[in-house]
Amino acid sequence: MQRAKENNKEPYRLKLNPAAKKRYKDKIKTIKGLDPYEHKVWSADINLLPNFQHPYIYNYMVLNVSAYTHEVYSNFKSVQQGQVFFTDGWVQDLEIVKVGQKTVISSKVNHSMRLSQKPLQPWVILSACGEVESAHCTCMAGVAEKCSHVAALLYKIDTAVRLRGHVTPTDVEAYWVMPSNITKVQGVPGHAIDFTTSSARKKALERSICGDTSTAPKIRTHLGGTCLPQKTLEDLKPLTDLMHAHRSGLCSVMEEFCHHYADPIQPSVTPKSLLRLRNPEMDGCDLMALLKYCEGLKHLVAVTGTEAAALEKNTKQQHKSDLWHSTRAGRITASIIHAVVSTSITTPAKSTVEKVCYPQKPSLRQTDSGPEAIQWGREKEDTARVSYITETELRHRDMKVEQCGFIVNPSFPEIGATPDALVYCACCGKGCLEIKCPFKHWDHNILQACTDKDFCVQFTEGRMLLKKTHKYYKQVQTQIFVTESQFCDFVVWTTKSLTTVRVMPDVGLWETLLPAAQDFFYKVVLPELVAHHYTNPPLPVSSADLPVPLVDSQARDKNKKRARKSTIKTPLATVQPGNTAHPKRRAPEKAVLWCFCRQPEELDDMVACDNQNCPIEWFHLGCVGLSSAPAREETWQCDACLSVTYQIQPTSYTSSDLLC
Repeated sequence: MQRAKENNKEPYRLKLNPAAKKRYKDKIKTIKGLDPYEHKVWSADINLLPNFQHPYIYNYMVLNVSAYTHEVYSNFKSVQQGQVFFTDGWVQDLEIVKVGQKTVISSKVNHSMRLSQKPLQPWVILSACGEVESAHCTCMAGVAEKCSHVAALLYKIDTAVRLRGHVTPTDVEAYWVMPSNITKVQGVPGHAIDFTTSSARKKALERSICGDTSTAPKIRTHLGGTCLPQKTLEDLKPLTDLMHAHRSGLCSVMEEFCHHYADPIQPSVTPKSLLRLRNPEMDGCDLMALLKYCEGLKHLVAVTGTEAAALEKNTKQQHKSDLWHSTRAGRITASIIHAVVSTSITTPAKSTVEKVCYPQKPSLRQTDSGPEAIQWGREKEDTARVSYITETELRHRDMKVEQCGFIVNPSFPEIGATPDALVYCACCGKGCLEIKCPFKHWDHNILQACTDKDFCVQFTEGRMLLKKTHKYYKQVQTQIFVTESQFCDFVVWTTKSLTTVRVMPDVGLWETLLPAAQDFFYKVVLPELVAHHYTNPPLPVSSADLPVPLVDSQARDKNKKRARKSTIKTPLATVQPGNTAHPKRRAPEKAVLWCFCRQPEELDDMVACDNQNCPIEWFHLGCVGLSSAPAREETWQCDACLSVTYQIQPTSYTSSDLLC
């Protein structure tokens, strides 16, 4: 395929303007029509070169007359720049071909400041005696035939001819003194950089060509007089040690000290979000086919020890961290593992699936206790932690309580936990801390709260215990095994009292909890992450009742509609059932079940589909991926109506017929 593309490529000469094209054809006529840019067979044998001499560069680049203006070039700047290109190593190997008595030499010259760009390609035609007849280059000034890249090529030809006359190929050490071809620049420490100037390299090259192997004086070295021995860094060690003690920037380029100046902040590799597993091509697939596809994704769930450590370190701000939110999405966290193992694998609760896969969804940020309880817990957590430390540290040796981030155990990366802190002490070892500030009992004594049958702890035989039937018990056990702790201090704080319940690992529970959670992850969570299988299932419409599609602009404009709804910045109106602001819908007065999720309108704000025959009509904003309703004058349709316009009577379908 690549060769076919090259064969169909338009010749370079055809891209030139008429005057340049005519001049180009005149030049290649002198070599029997051979186009150097089309010719494929070249030789690298420098013995094919004619007797080229250094003055020929000056004669051609400075004293020659332009074929276009008929004026003398006087192009001194290109001569100087060409010499720099050559001595710096930007000119690649020579390619030579003989055409009768004439010689065509071509090469490539790299861009000194843009190595990623395609090299420029100058070529020259030399007569039998070595004089330059004409030249060309693919750079912007190449049509004029006197650019710096042509000069660089001539310098390389001159050096090759002089080497051929002074040394033999068997004298290997002296023969390969030509500047090396630079194709890639690597970053190196400052002490390893060659700061030699181009003029100094030219002098060294001249001495090498002439066979001078003596140590040449460095540039700016005064000749004559007393020759003092050159100082080394070892001789200056007292000075360099003093400079290093004062953190002098000059030491950062010295081999002995450079490692002390390395950037202490190194990039860390954290696990990627599991939301990246989304594949729209799998939408609507049969569950068995989807599960088979998900089997090939298991390796993408894995987390290394290094990644887990970096994740915990970079998410210590917890809910204030974007990374904390993104890496929790798709993983079964300790706070929801009770709901996960309590739901059915075959028909999982949609709310549970959404809490695992989309924890950032606005409609899911409300818990059973409401947003006030969340706010109360976050505000009082630090107060409760200080009270816990004050009460506990006197009973333990060398106790430390440290904030932690989101923790994933590489042994079972499907599950994660974010304890409120990690606890260390010399007497008990490593533990985790979970703090609860119950809003319902904020002004009660803990013993008073224990009379509530729904309270998480109970007073039994003179001590407080965490109820094993409560969801917090599974949360704490998950935290213990994910963090590999010896215990968990479960703290309950109110404005009147504080109690600490030490919970030990329950191996029997974990041996049933872990497999159940992993089973849910691979059979429910992965299909949902890949194809939204449980939150947006295909409508169960029989083939006999399939609607007749209409070929219109709406069906063809599907992508445009999707783009419009996802780029809304400032909604002009929030459309809800009962709000007459929407011109095409009026929500029913009775509380009924709506949307794909079959939940009442109170779950979230709602938006109406503008297809008059939509069988569902009203959708929760969160369920269709909207953060706010479209503007009043905009048209919005659900995914089903975007793909097909229904040509049926409104009574043909009911919501219960089309919803699972």
